[in-house]
Amino acid sequence: MKHLFKKFPGFTDTEIEDVVSKAKERARKEVLLENLFESQIKTLERLGCPKEIVDNFQRKKDKVLNEAFEMSIDEGHIPFLPVIPKSYMGLYALMPMVRKGEYAGFMTYNPNRLINTVKVSEDPYFALDVEEVVSLGIFTEILSSHNVQALGSCYDCEGGLLVPTLVMHWNSRPLLDFYDPGATSNSWGAGSCGDRI
Repeated sequence: MKHLFKKFPGFTDTEIEDVVSKAKERARKEVLLENLFESQIKTLERLGCPKEIVDNFQRKKDKVLNEAFEMSIDEGHIPFLPVIPKSYMGLYALMPMVRKGEYAGFMTYNPNRLINTVKVSEDPYFALDVEEVVSLGIFTEILSSHNVQALGSCYDCEGGLLVPTLVMHWNSRPLLDFYDPGATSNSWGAGSCGDRI
């Protein structure tokens, strides 16, 4: 580093070391985000996601990485996750992609009665600064620690509106089920994201 001190006269050793440290941290963050993106694409391919959808996500790579690089990510959040809307793959096709060990996820309700109360894209997109539900189930082990409610959606049933909730079924398989909005416990969480691309 001594050669840098000679090239930048007028700067103290501490100032130069600080700039070098920040540059190394930025480079490390770029590598981590790139690795996260590539691992998510590989997960989609391994789970049998159609090539056209994977290609759609690949085309958004630069924009997603640039956005994520500039973000400040809250502790416990994921910088970005690919989200396949039900307009591209229905819930019966998406739920088997949610895995818990060898067990594939499932659902038993009519997916046409599911209503998004938050406006989302009909095209595949990336959720930023994430705590989203089905995508969390596909890309993380969230069900190892708690159930997750999708508070931005509801299920229209005869008795009223229910909240979609990703849970572990008694047979050890992930299940997209529906609960009364007041039915929660300390072991439940809620999905969310800061923005979408």
